[in-house]
Amino acid sequence: MKKLIVLALLAAPALALAAPTGLLYKKGRFYFFEGNGRPPADSANKTQRLSLSEQAAVLDGKAKIARYIDGLKTKDDRTLAELKEKDDAVKTKVKVFLDGVETVKTDWDGEDNCKVILKINRKNIIKSLNAKE
Repeated sequence: MKKLIVLALLAAPALALAAPTGLLYKKGRFYFFEGNGRPPADSANKTQRLSLSEQAAVLDGKAKIARYIDGLKTKDDRTLAELKEKDDAVKTKVKVFLDGVETVKTDWDGEDNCKVILKINRKNIIKSLNAKE
């Protein structure tokens, strides 16, 4: 658990520099987001470094998707971020949606930093959260 917290802290600077939506590209009804992660300096071995950097990259990508979802508007012109503050059911739906995000590509560089591409189905977000197209 401590390592996940460290990973989240390591990913924070990357999150601050990300584009407002974090959207990488669109292809039909699918939207793709990039996540980046790096391993902690005190990792025991190569396998652990790769695993931890991948977990950090997925976490970073899901954070970008969550920010994108928070910016969507509902049918009554409120943002989903506003709705999540007042309705725990919406917050739960977003968490469930984020758990179902698909990783379509994973790459590591020579320093064991990881880059992942995550895919979401925008129609599923709109449908499950009653947002506007």
